[in-house]
Order: sequence, then C-alpha cells, then structure tokens
Amino acid sequence: MSKIKIYEEKENIPYEEITKVLNLAYKELLDQSLSYAAATQTVERTKARMKDGVCMIAEIDGKIVGTLTYHVHEKKENSKWYIDGKYIVLTQLAVLPEYREQNVYLCLASNLLRKVRKDKEIACLIADTSVEAERLVKGYVSSGMQIVDYVSWPGTNYYSYVFCKTINGKKFQDEYCEKRLKIAKLKCKLKYKKNGQKRVLGKIVTVIKRI
Repeated sequence: MSKIKIYEEKENIPYEEITKVLNLAYKELLDQSLSYAAATQTVERTKARMKDGVCMIAEIDGKIVGTLTYHVHEKKENSKWYIDGKYIVLTQLAVLPEYREQNVYLCLASNLLRKVRKDKEIACLIADTSVEAERLVKGYVSSGMQIVDYVSWPGTNYYSYVFCKTINGKKFQDEYCEKRLKIAKLKCKLKYKKNGQKRVLGKIVTVIKRI
C-alpha cells in the first residue's frame, strides 16, 4: 500500500484539484438525487467555502486523493451544544472513491484531531451531513461522533444530522443526545421543509418571536 501524506496548505492551495476531488467524491450522492453543493461546486465556490478556514490535503504518490476544511469558531453563550469553549466546524471532507479503502479518511481525521487537541480551549468538533447519506452517517458515528441535532439547510433537498465529537469539553450522555435529537427532529420537520424553507408553522413562530 502506498504511503499517505497529510499536510495543511495555506499559501498555494490547489483549488482546481481539490474541487475535482470534491465533485468526484460527492457524485454518488448527486446520483441519489441529494443536492450536495460539493458535487457540482465551482472553483470559486471552493475558495469561498475555505475562506478563513484551514485546508488539509491527503496525497498518495503525489496525487491529491482527499481533503477537508476546518474553521475555528469562538464559544457561543446561548447554545445547547457549544458552551464549553471554542469549537471546530468540519466541511468539504472528501476522498476519491477509488481510494476509500486505503484509510485516507482515517489519516485525515487522525491528523486533524492530533492538531486540535493541542489547543485546550477547543471543546468539540462539529460536522453535518444528510440523514439519507448512509455511508457518511455511519462513518461519522463509527469515528465516535454523537448525533446531536436535526436541521434543514437552505439550498439542499434533505434534512441533515449534526454531529459532535468532544475534544476538551464535556461529552454528552448518549441518552440525553437521543432525547434531544427526537425533539429536534420533530421541531425541524414541523417548522421547515427539506430545502430549508419555512412551513406555515415556522413562519408563525418567527412572527411571534418578533412581538
């Protein structure tokens, strides 16, 4: 098996190559009629999604085979999940389909965790994906991430799970997460459609909050 090289690139980010990896990696989900931005995004969109973030790249024999982007966010005061400190949001995680059996995902995740654990102010790592993307959901859960929320993002055609992995903060009890997830799922489906648009109930709630 060829050696996997993992590194962060800040100055000379190969946006075109990374965009190709993202497009190819998410094509299977597009073929399942899931409107993932990464499946069709342009180079400019890749740059925009990386803004103020850090790009991590996986190479095998000089070829880019995987990538991820992460952003560091400050502590949120009025949040049920991000109260312990700064948190990391993981986006644009992708590995070329033909390299998925070569532990590229594991190497990317391990390197990311090794780095962020050095910052004791970082409480947790956050990611999200479609509830219908079974392979990705299974991968996040098997890596030790807890499903903590159920949301609907504008521009998609699916509901999403939000995942959380404790870094230096407190780990939530599984039973607590399961209860909160059931409530979040019910509230989300009552208030929002799959594409992020508000249902009638969601619009009413928004108006009430403004009064």
